[in-house]
Amino acid sequence: MALAERPSIIACPACAVGTPAGALEQGAAGGETIYLSLPAIHCAGCIATVERGLLARDDVRRARVNLNRKQVVVAVVPGTVPEAL
Repeated sequence: MALAERPSIIACPACAVGTPAGALEQGAAGGETIYLSLPAIHCAGCIATVERGLLARDDVRRARVNLNRKQVVVAVVPGTVPEAL
C-alpha cells in the first residue's frame, strides 16, 4: 500500500498521517468502514485536523480518531479505497 499523503496544513508540526492500516469491512448501512493507522498523532489539534479533513470529503460519512489506539475509523461510501484517504 502507498503511504498516505502528508497534509499540507497540520495543527501540530510533529504530526503527520502515517501508513494506512488498510483494514476494510462492510458496514451495516451499506457503506464500508476503513481503519487507518496514525502512528505519530499525539494531540487534540491533530485529532481535529484529521477529522475535519476527512469529513470534508464527499466519500466520507463519519470519521472518528482514537488517540489511545492511534487510529481513525472512517465510514465511507462503497468503493472508497484506503489509499484515497
